[in-house]
Amino acid sequence: MSGSTLNFGWSPNTNNFSTPVGTTGQDLYLAITHANVSDPIYQQVQTTGQGQGTVQLPEGLSGVVYAALTASSGDLTYHELTTTGTMAGPAQLVLS
Repeated sequence: MSGSTLNFGWSPNTNNFSTPVGTTGQDLYLAITHANVSDPIYQQVQTTGQGQGTVQLPEGLSGVVYAALTASSGDLTYHELTTTGTMAGPAQLVLS
């Protein structure tokens, strides 16, 4: 649901980067794209274990959204996120 906490996981060693995704001290964000917004919405991920985290979903979103794990805190456009900024994903979410 919109506004709730999402628990999710990823494979920390399956990516195109030199260090595993979610390495200690690495800030991670979930970039959420939706048909009604022009740029991704970035929410900080709280890492709960290796390849595991939680994130607070923004209020007011509904329907199908796409979420991608990134190290960017909001400086990437939709195009930059899809071409170079995604570390894991995208995943399709259906929010109500």
